[in-house]
Amino acid sequence: MDRTTPLIPVPVLAALILLGFFALWITARPGIRARLPWLFPETAAIFALSILHLLFFWQPYRSAAQVPAGGGDLASFFYPIHAFAAREVQNGRFPFWSPHQFSGMPHLANFQTASLYPPNLVAYLLSEPFSYAALERLALLHFLLASIGVYWLARVLGISRLVSVIAGIIFAYSGFMAAHLGHYPMLVTAAWAPVVYAALIASMRRNSWPLALGGSLALVMAILGGHQPMLLLVLSGAGLVAIFELWRLTGYGRPETWRTSILFMKIRRAAVRCAVLLVLALGITLPVLGPALELTGYTSRSELSYREASEFSVEPLALLHMVLPTVYGSNPTDFWGPFSNTEIWGYAGIATLILAGLGLVSGRTRSRFFWGGLLALGLLYAVGPYTQVHGWLYAFTPGFDRVRGAGRAYFFVDLSLALLAGYGLSRILDRARQPVASVTTALRAIERGTLILVGGLVIFVIPLFASLVLGVNDPSNRPMIALDNLMLLTFWLALTGGTIALVRRDRLGSAAAVVLLGLIVVLDLFSVTARFNPTTEPILDGFDHPELVQFLEDQRDESGPFRVDNRSTALQPDAARLYGFDAVGGLVDPLALESYEDYQQEAEDNLEFLQEVNARYIITDAGETISPVPGGSIAFTTDRLNVWEIPEYRSRAWLLDNPGQQINVSGPRPGRVVISTDDDNPGGALVVAQVDYPGWSASASGESLAIDRYQGTLQQITIPAGAQTIELTFRPAHWNIWLGGGIVAGLVWAGFFIMATVPMVSRRVRWFRHDGH
Repeated sequence: MDRTTPLIPVPVLAALILLGFFALWITARPGIRARLPWLFPETAAIFALSILHLLFFWQPYRSAAQVPAGGGDLASFFYPIHAFAAREVQNGRFPFWSPHQFSGMPHLANFQTASLYPPNLVAYLLSEPFSYAALERLALLHFLLASIGVYWLARVLGISRLVSVIAGIIFAYSGFMAAHLGHYPMLVTAAWAPVVYAALIASMRRNSWPLALGGSLALVMAILGGHQPMLLLVLSGAGLVAIFELWRLTGYGRPETWRTSILFMKIRRAAVRCAVLLVLALGITLPVLGPALELTGYTSRSELSYREASEFSVEPLALLHMVLPTVYGSNPTDFWGPFSNTEIWGYAGIATLILAGLGLVSGRTRSRFFWGGLLALGLLYAVGPYTQVHGWLYAFTPGFDRVRGAGRAYFFVDLSLALLAGYGLSRILDRARQPVASVTTALRAIERGTLILVGGLVIFVIPLFASLVLGVNDPSNRPMIALDNLMLLTFWLALTGGTIALVRRDRLGSAAAVVLLGLIVVLDLFSVTARFNPTTEPILDGFDHPELVQFLEDQRDESGPFRVDNRSTALQPDAARLYGFDAVGGLVDPLALESYEDYQQEAEDNLEFLQEVNARYIITDAGETISPVPGGSIAFTTDRLNVWEIPEYRSRAWLLDNPGQQINVSGPRPGRVVISTDDDNPGGALVVAQVDYPGWSASASGESLAIDRYQGTLQQITIPAGAQTIELTFRPAHWNIWLGGGIVAGLVWAGFFIMATVPMVSRRVRWFRHDGH
């Protein structure tokens, strides 16, 4: 089941590279360069970012190595989610409801499923059946998107093209992005964020409606990406960016200086564009946001204690990762300490830190102070309860009381470091044209500082750790790991400091220095983060049980639908969602329905609970020889699993006062259940063993039936005597309102776009006809 071939075959890879060279050749032709002088350098920049993307992920692209190491959430959680959604789309249905875990739960309303994210929909249509390789490609391509987004953001901030390419590389392949490869929705939202910021800033600085509308679409993509905590951070960052840019429009003046009518109109127009960008994005995504907000009130995430909200914060000691990246472990499955590497890893490179410091202390633009402040704020929030910033936001800012994972604020840290390093490289590039005393002073300080640090490491620290390692025949001991990190730290410090020394002494040209420092940054970063995720170990082994799947399908075809209770460590918890059979539970989901969790926990008799939710089999490891429930018997075995049959299991639907009455449930499809009874049924309360949730409707012979709740969570319907067919269907509550609102917002966006672009296109056409020859 695990992938045994490269993600990109050699012919496809060769075709892509040739296509890139062809694009360079076309855009370099004299006629094109005369009319569109910017096109060739922009194409070259994107081509360079694409090549570096291939170099970073060469292992999954050119070998059978898979990502991420250990599988993580990408394999265990998101792969079954997208495999289920792909099946539904390929069958011509929309995935409103998933019956395959937790006795049924909403799918579209579960924000992290990203059901309407366009790249996901395209992948569903192109990959039949949906494979893990398709999900890997989706995840990896967002790193390329992130690098292009930061490249554009750096260009908007006035950073040169070459330096912007380096900034794009730093963020896209930083510790934050590499560590969260397995968190696909978070990766998507983070990758679109730089595009949102770039469009927002560009629209305000250039007084451009098309850019604002483009930013609105980028925000739509970030929202549809499906990660609430990251979206909250992205929106908060966008708000800070907008406030700073509005202040910048005033010439960094105080409010009393805004009184001129022209300046006030300029500020007002920029604020209106920001508001339109946000409102249209929220409106277009109403079909996702509406159901998701409704679901939140039915989950445990409707309220989080501060202790719960502080989980996955960065302990101050873990900040060592910024300079000693593998001191606590080298990948998501190999780490020690009271924290998880994937949640608190933000390594951006030693050279990046030095260049970011140069960018912060030297230069002529105040934007560097904004990004420096955002970096500091991100760090203060990331450490969670160790400072008051996280607590204040939890207590006083809407939304922050419903999310965990303060360490995800490393997003701001690595993004700010990338841009500040860009400012630093820009100061070196500008030095040849316009020497600035502050730059020379900063270069001298960096040269001396790195010399002192390297000297201290070589003379004192490295010998100390070497003495702890020598004579210990244990390659995994912690002093050895620390020593490896210290030696690499020394190497990158010496290499960067030496290059800075050559620049300060004018022994190296500015352009050559930027290229060399960019190469150091890439090697420094790639040497650590490129090794974080790839693995040659099987990561889908927990799904590889074809005999079990065939047995369950045969039993379902023979006797109708039923559920299983998976208690095995050899079978992935969400295998039911991947293969289409139904389960009592599933992998821990923060958006699971709280009423069902309570029902399951409060069940006094485990067997009675399993019978009520239509469980027929319990799956355990093959070594288990005692029945998990009284009276259970082995119905099927494999070399890794035992399947125990539960005694007297109940049908998917049964009459509360007459459990022996014959009830037939046709193989239900997601969001639709058809129940048949004998024509002599006495009527009464019919229990349907699936979780009730707003949006379900029931009918018999065209007449609507009210749905009540059994045990506070399952469905109970009072059916008339003699009713032979009862049909239940699901569609999100208020779906027509949410869908209609999204369509209206989309039409408004299209109207704005036409009004904003038609005059611009007309001017371009006239220019080409008369002046462009």
